[in-house]
This record gives sequence, structure tokens and C-alpha cells, in this order.
Amino acid sequence: MVPGIEPSPDKMLQGRLFSYPDTHRHRLGVNYQQIPVNCPYRTRGGVTNYHRDGFMAVNSNGGSTVNYEPNSFHGPKEDLRQKEHAFELKGVASKYRYTHPNDDFVQPKTLYEKVFDGPQKQRFIHNVVGSMKGVAPEREDIKIRANRLWYRVHPELGTKIAQGLGIDVTKIKSNM
Repeated sequence: MVPGIEPSPDKMLQGRLFSYPDTHRHRLGVNYQQIPVNCPYRTRGGVTNYHRDGFMAVNSNGGSTVNYEPNSFHGPKEDLRQKEHAFELKGVASKYRYTHPNDDFVQPKTLYEKVFDGPQKQRFIHNVVGSMKGVAPEREDIKIRANRLWYRVHPELGTKIAQGLGIDVTKIKSNM
């Protein structure tokens, strides 16, 4: 979209704005905008959507830079200037962030408490600890920040992952 110009609330247009890129992703992969014939005219030097790896990656693929937010490596930050504006219909329509305080943790907590049995919990903890051991030893801050999320899912889960990583649990509980 041209900066400053947003789509109208026309239902057919809204459907096409969703389905056309979705069809490209299905047929050509997430990197479909890297293919020169699909690349927007003014961005021939590179599309900055932070998609990378996988099928149809045809450029430098971002190298070792991070492509996610939040991050600890001065990577991309959300540009609030690109946020769509609200417009009035029968009320106000806009994108908004749902702010229920525990909404992100209700389903994983239910999975851990009510679906996983003892051996499944152990395997899950083993897999998370195994994956996080690859984080550089000098970056304990990243392990602590990630483990705070596991602790919010379930204190037992966060404690066991912290113990598996050799992190003092009191560091996890501080600044939560």
C-alpha cells in the first residue's frame, strides 16, 4: 500500500487484500516477494518484511540479523506510524490489542495442568531446556526473560526449566 493511503471498508476489497497474498504464500512460499517479478517496484533492492528462510528465498536471506521483536540485538521494532487508522461505521472499527491480563497464558496453563501427564511434562521440560541451552552463556538475561514466560504459564514449569538451565529461580521471580 502507498504510505498514507489505506483500503476502504469495501467487503470485496477486504477479502481480496487477504486472499491474494495468502494465495501467493500458499503457492510460492513466505518469500514470494523476494522473487523479482513479484517484488514491489520501488523495493527491488529488497523487501523489508522480515520473512526469511524456507522455500523461494532468493536473496541474501538477512544473514545473521534477527527478524523478530522483541529482541536483544537491536533488530526490528514496530513502526506505529504504519498502524491503520480507525474509521467510523456503526461505532468505531480498528485493530486493537486484547488486554485481558492472563489471556496469553490460559491455554498453555490448561495444556500443562490438565492435558499433559507426568512423563509428557518431563519430555516437554527436557525439550525446552535442551533448546535453550544453546543460548550463549554470557546471555543469561535472555534465558531469564524467556523463562519468565514459562513461569507465568505455570510456576512449577518455570521453576523446573530454570533448574534445568542452572538459573536461580529468584531471578525469574524478580521484575515480573
